Amino acid sequence: MKSVIISSLGKNATQDLAQVLRQQLVTAGVQASISEKAAGSWQLDILEETVLKRQISFSRDMNSAEIGITLSAEWQLRNPAGDIVIAPNTVMSQNVFRQDSGNVAGQNREERQLMDDMRHYLARQILMRVERAQKNPATPAVAPAP
Repeated sequence: MKSVIISSLGKNATQDLAQVLRQQLVTAGVQASISEKAAGSWQLDILEETVLKRQISFSRDMNSAEIGITLSAEWQLRNPAGDIVIAPNTVMSQNVFRQDSGNVAGQNREERQLMDDMRHYLARQILMRVERAQKNPATPAVAPAP
């Protein structure tokens, strides 16, 4: 794969994951850009990105003490001819962070860093699948069973 166009197609797809994917592809020596569909390039489509937050535990005064975050992304890969090589597939990352009501700025910074780390993890998972599909192009374009 010499050139990849990364697009965020879904209403919930953000540019954050697309940026991380682009950075990792460029580091691997692949020409990568973020835009809408383009002819002649591989197309990695981010169909949806979902963030779910939930309270995991409570403090003695019944305030939320730990927050669980689940970040998932649905994506697919098309070859330069526009054929789907990897059908829509979902990758997921989960993590927990402690809520500190006395340090809101620090908590927000910690949450942003955690989300960045989770996006890097998702990008690595996606790129491993893309690499595997390149090595075995006869693999059918079906999503794996859950």
